[in-house]
Amino acid sequence: MMTVNEVSKLTGVSIRTLQYYDAIGLLPPTDVYIRGVWESGR
Repeated sequence: MMTVNEVSKLTGVSIRTLQYYDAIGLLPPTDVYIRGVWESGR
């Protein structure tokens, strides 16, 4: 499990952009953003 901040630092994509991608459904449905944490397999 990684925080959105960790994903942002790892990928170079801003936190806001990651949140936007999630909101428009661009991220795979197995990745869930909950309170700043990305969880896989939910």
